[in-house]
Amino acid sequence: MSKVFVSDLMKRLGEEINEVFFIKTAAKNVRKDKKFIRFTLVDKTGEVLGIVWNDSYDETFLKAAENYARIKGVVEMNDGKMQVNIYSVESVSKKEIDENDFYEKHPKLEEIVNRLLEYSLQMENQQLQMILDYVFSPKFLQVFARTQGGVAIHHSYVGGLAVHTLGVVELALRH
Repeated sequence: MSKVFVSDLMKRLGEEINEVFFIKTAAKNVRKDKKFIRFTLVDKTGEVLGIVWNDSYDETFLKAAENYARIKGVVEMNDGKMQVNIYSVESVSKKEIDENDFYEKHPKLEEIVNRLLEYSLQMENQQLQMILDYVFSPKFLQVFARTQGGVAIHHSYVGGLAVHTLGVVELALRH
């Protein structure tokens, strides 16, 4: 079965889902003496509210919901807004997911990384060159190139940090 994205959930109102999401936020709440946990579930198409209500409230859900989690629940409307009423949260290892399902990748990421590498080779200061050699070593570069520049707004996609860094380098070279 193919991945169900946040953008697909409106077509699944009233249906159960069993899907992995990135957990952007998770917080315990109390309203009218009823405990619940409020999650923000995210993938590359958007985000949706997830709620664990009083009758299935379990604080172990908070521990399971660090980074990626398998969410089992029902897609419903509440006060005119779509949400997932959650009855199960299971931790999922990063090794088990395809990060492309959760983050948009900059379309010219390889070109951007190559431009950064070219600039790093032009460094004349030997101490700075040693730092750049480490930063642009294959092992570190693989992580750097996949890192977001921000969490929600500024360059918040795979490769965002490389885009931001290139912008800073080019600004510095102009001055």
